[in-house]
Amino acid sequence: MKLEGYVVTDKPFAEANLSRSQVVYKDIDVPAEIVKANPSWLINHVSLEITNPFINDPTDPFVDMGNFRDILSPHQYQTVAQKKGKLLTETNEWERIQERHPEKGLMEIYHQHPKEFDKLPLWASVAYNCSGIYDHLLLSGYDGAIHAAEGPHTPVTVYHTFHPARITFIETLCV
Repeated sequence: MKLEGYVVTDKPFAEANLSRSQVVYKDIDVPAEIVKANPSWLINHVSLEITNPFINDPTDPFVDMGNFRDILSPHQYQTVAQKKGKLLTETNEWERIQERHPEKGLMEIYHQHPKEFDKLPLWASVAYNCSGIYDHLLLSGYDGAIHAAEGPHTPVTVYHTFHPARITFIETLCV
């Protein structure tokens, strides 16, 4: 699907170093807030193409861990669980799991209650910037994801492209 949106850069678009997992905002509101706080930064109107999104849910800033189970090896899945453990346990879903399984830690839930572990949400932007997840999404043929921005910006839609070379510059905007 051909999409348009906005990328914030700290230098002209042609000179900017885009992330390999680049966020493009559907609407200009969040980029305008970012530039207001960083007046030397620029808002770039861009187009991009995402043909096989991993997730297409513009209302949810999270992705459940279970969505990665089939694309990661068991060892890689466990590694991501351990590395992102703090974020996984700072969620409402973790509190619900703790009510059912008090005194069990994250990795005990991982091993003893995998279906419950799979429901734990991870911020989508964190997940797609995790090299272990990103690399396997690419290998599985996914070229991006569509989700909501995290934090106070929800429910702003974000296009997360895994191929920043597919981003085409249209113009720099003045706010």
